[in-house]
Parts: sequence; C-alpha cells; structure tokens
Amino acid sequence: MNYFWVVGLSDLKTEDPWVQKRLADYIVDLMGIGFSGFRIDAGKHVHPADQARIFGEFKRLLGEIPSDFLVYNEMTYDCHFEKVFCYPSEYSFHHNMTVILKEEGWEDHEIHMLKFWVQDYDGYSKACKGVNKLPMTRVLVQNECHDHQNTYGGSIPIIAVDKNPCKYQRVVAELMRTSQYESEIKLLMTSYWVTNGYKGFPDGKSDCGLCRNDICKKYCTNSVPKKDAADPNACPYEGMDGFGYTRVHRDLAIVRAMREWLGISTQIEMKDIGLRDECEVKCSGIKLFISFAFAFILAVASFI
Repeated sequence: MNYFWVVGLSDLKTEDPWVQKRLADYIVDLMGIGFSGFRIDAGKHVHPADQARIFGEFKRLLGEIPSDFLVYNEMTYDCHFEKVFCYPSEYSFHHNMTVILKEEGWEDHEIHMLKFWVQDYDGYSKACKGVNKLPMTRVLVQNECHDHQNTYGGSIPIIAVDKNPCKYQRVVAELMRTSQYESEIKLLMTSYWVTNGYKGFPDGKSDCGLCRNDICKKYCTNSVPKKDAADPNACPYEGMDGFGYTRVHRDLAIVRAMREWLGISTQIEMKDIGLRDECEVKCSGIKLFISFAFAFILAVASFI
C-alpha cells in the first residue's frame, strides 16, 4: 500500500530522512503564509511511521504546535479498521503512529489534532469493541470525498448517479445533524463538478468548439462547456440535468442541520444567508411515504 505509484502519481520516498525534512519544510512554509492545517490525500498510502517522522521534523522546525492546528488523513471506506485503527501493528495509524509521535516530542493534546476520515462512520463506531481503538473524537465526518461524487462508487454517490437533490439532502442533513459519532469536526464538500460521465473540467479547455483540426473535430464528441465555480447568484444542484456544480452549502436544509449540530439557531431563511428564495430546495416526505406504502401493500399481497 505504500510503495507504488497511485494512478500515475509519483511515489515520494517518504521513508528517507531528507524527503521527510523537505516535506516538513514545506508544511512550515504553508503555516508561515497563514495556513492552519491541511488534508493528506490518500493518507493510507503514506506509512504511519513515515508520517510520524515528518510531523516530528515539522514540530522541531516550528518549535510549537499552534492551538488551532488541524490535519486530517483521507483513509476512505476500504481500509481494514482492525489493522489501521484498532490493534497494535506496524501499520497502525493509532498505536504505532502514536508511539513514534511521542518519541518525536508530540504531546497527547497535539496528537489529538491529527484527525482521520474513514467514510464508514457507522461501521467504524461498531468495529473492534472492547479494544483501545482510535477514538471517534479523532474521526472527521464529511458528506463525501471527490472519488465518491463520481459515478464509480462510494457510500452516497447520489448526486452523480441518481441526480436526486432531495434524496441527497435527506442523507447529508442527517449526517450533519447527528451527534452519535462523537466527532468534533464536520466537513461539507461542495461545488463539485458534475459532468454526467463526460471527462473534462469546466475551465474552457475541454470544449470541442476549440478544435482546430479534422482529427480533433472527429473524435471530440463529449464537450464540457466553460462554467465558473464562483457565482454569487447560483442555486444548489443546478447541474442535475446536464453540467453544473453541486453547491450543497447553499441547501438551506443542510445549513440548518449543521447549525443544529453546533447548537445555534436554526430559525433562518434564505435571505439570512445571502441567497435568493427561489434557490431553496423544498423537499417533502410525500414521495417517500408513497414508496413505503406501495412496498408495504406489495409485501402484504405477497403474504396473503
């Protein structure tokens, strides 16, 4: 899991002290220009011992870990909880990494700043009962990651696959509202580009209209038009019938759910968060009730 090129990305030799120092230098530079934390993409592919050594060098260079410092590892849903978070092993991001971090001078409260995203929160909360596993307070809750808003899988790829804003709203609002996972931080991934299976980015360079030769004109069929992500007047889920951005942070029901989890007033309207009334996604439980009733009738009929 550590020594290969992931989808063509260069594999840094993170076990090398010189590489560890260069990475630590880079993190310090980021802190110097105002960053307070960062995300480690595909974190499971960087050995926990290597990560601990990098963070050790980082602390030596910085001198003191800021109180608002935050790092989170993207681990995704296919990790083996037992090996990664539950039981002591070389590959434990809880036991082994913690031991090395303490050798590197990290205190318990500083180690607590290193979070993980596991995606299957319910599965992890029930896994490894009775053992000293990574506490849920170090697990982040997030609606999705980039991979799982694509059409090739994930826990709730509702936007990319079903094109169903109301279904997505129910799932994400409940995830943002619930306190059952004891997570201290929740993240809302938004403004993801939906392409309906087309490959390209809305930067204006994936538009077939730019073709200047016959070969390009012949083979360029799935054109992706230019569309800016920054649009103060845009509504959520505008691209469900074609191309567009999700912008789930503009879904009032999801905003209210997050505010409920934070313990602040949910008595807000669209105008209170700077959005137009016509952008509100109004979903009812009628369709859900009808579907349930129909399924119940079928079940009774088959029983009779």
